[in-house]
Amino acid sequence: MPRKIARLFATLLVLAANSVVLLAQAPSAGAPLSQIAVDVVTLKTGPALRGAIVERHPAGAVTLVCSAGWLQQHAPRIHDQQLAVYRADQPRICRDVLERIAEWLPQTAPGSRLQIFLMQEQARLTEVSQRPEVPPPEFFWITLTADEISKIRVAPPDRQGIALRAWHEHLPEVESRRYTALVKELEARKISLTGPPPDLSDHLPALRQSDEEWTARQAIVEYALTQPLDLQGLGTKLIPVQPGEAVNWAQLLPDILEQELQRLTAEVLEQPPLPQADPQAWLNVAVSIAKQEQVRGFRVTRLVSHNSTEVTVASQFVARRPGDTWKIVWSDLQVARVDQRQPALEAQLADDPQIKAVLQVVTAVSPDASSQVQAALQTGAATHHALTASNAAFFRFQDRYLRHLDRPYLPIPQ
Repeated sequence: MPRKIARLFATLLVLAANSVVLLAQAPSAGAPLSQIAVDVVTLKTGPALRGAIVERHPAGAVTLVCSAGWLQQHAPRIHDQQLAVYRADQPRICRDVLERIAEWLPQTAPGSRLQIFLMQEQARLTEVSQRPEVPPPEFFWITLTADEISKIRVAPPDRQGIALRAWHEHLPEVESRRYTALVKELEARKISLTGPPPDLSDHLPALRQSDEEWTARQAIVEYALTQPLDLQGLGTKLIPVQPGEAVNWAQLLPDILEQELQRLTAEVLEQPPLPQADPQAWLNVAVSIAKQEQVRGFRVTRLVSHNSTEVTVASQFVARRPGDTWKIVWSDLQVARVDQRQPALEAQLADDPQIKAVLQVVTAVSPDASSQVQAALQTGAATHHALTASNAAFFRFQDRYLRHLDRPYLPIPQ
């Protein structure tokens, strides 16, 4: 009997030890939905999906990205369906892009940067098309109709940025852990939590491109690799910028001062204020210039509003669509405070010959115009700050589409 008891006791110890190991290896129970960093789409039938909502379509459909690992563990049926679609689609997508490159290449100048880029992409995609198997994806694109969706819970933007950084660092259980735990782990790895999140586009599968998406992609690539058309201005007054100068912000301040001059003149002569221009009139002016220049796409940067407290700078990239119509495919709005003084930059602006000439006219109309002049200089400095931020946002957008032609997805605003 003692031996049997000893064997039983030993068996219990082994089972207990195995239980400890299993408990240590089991995934965490998961944080409450209010504490996670990802978006959640609850289906009417089937499991809730966790990931990042990329686009909301008309009639309530949504496209989201889910990690393949999470989907395989928590929604294996959907994972297997998506994997079958992915394996069938990728070769067709590759062939489609190769055919479009073959149509595009004869339109390029021999030895040009554009031709070299297209030939490199042609060689890369040819090699991809000849692989015997399609490599498994890290993420899946999933588009759901409104009829399939019961509820959508969108994570706050700051938490979405945490999720993107966590995926980029391959942290475990990004979809189920508390965002505060992800933050601690990212900080332990010395990952910055400020600024734009990492670009995961190279980790996502390619998607089939509509004609509209492809022509927009062509416009971006040609803008970057040939002679770009940049327009800048105030209202409907748009000035082409020389190649290599994304924005010459110093040209904007004379327009600001001219507006100030018009305002002062109207006050002296007791004239009514000037009527407000059509907010979309700039687009017609810009398209007219683009047609003359025979480009597929162009960028416009405008000072859209300014007052005593802030300036607002808008920047858009416009692409020619199939059928010779034009579409805004990227927009950015930057606001800068006027009351945050930048004395060195203000002095540099005041010393510009073009600006000096307008300052003299303003002073002549109103001898006591020093406050208006100072306000205009502060507005110019704030405009420079906003334009710098706008440039950075645009180049982040542009650079995403200069690596490959089959990805990333380029959403076209409705």
